[in-house]
Amino acid sequence: VCVGQCPWEEYEPQEGDKIIEIDPGMAFGTGTHPTTKMCIRLLEKYIESEKDIVLDLGCGSGILSIAAALCGSESVKGVDIDPDAAAASLENAEKNHLTDRIEIRQGDVTKGLGFTADIIVANLIADLIIGLSGDIAKHLSGRKIFISSGILAEKCDKVVSALEEDGFCILEIFEEEEWCAVAAQLKA
Repeated sequence: VCVGQCPWEEYEPQEGDKIIEIDPGMAFGTGTHPTTKMCIRLLEKYIESEKDIVLDLGCGSGILSIAAALCGSESVKGVDIDPDAAAASLENAEKNHLTDRIEIRQGDVTKGLGFTADIIVANLIADLIIGLSGDIAKHLSGRKIFISSGILAEKCDKVVSALEEDGFCILEIFEEEEWCAVAAQLKA
């Protein structure tokens, strides 16, 4: 299990835990929010081999990029539209000694990124996921898995409908507190 740990928090690791050192700086993501936890659980489930390329869209602090690398992916790309978030992600990848497996850049999926991934993870908000689902489909290859969260449970049906309209089939939905996460796969 991947566990985020901020420098100001104390955590007693349990057997089998993979600790992620995170200082979010000005970016979002410390690992304690239910949406982040659900994304990590889904990454742990869907990353099947080191060859699975993962794109962390809206990487924030880089926690999901780091989790993807710790779950076995040897090629993770983190992208954020915010330069401060991209900088925080890079610093956290360095702090966790994973810069050989994680590439961070500033970018916008709607303008194209120049690469595709087997798995895309996006912990954003429902309206962004709905608006970006068509662009996300263009950046999937191989296994074509899309993990999304940051979705209030009350908006889950709208996200699911948008994903299905853009050619995804829903694999599973997790719910925790008032949040949900959706794992979907682009139909061949």
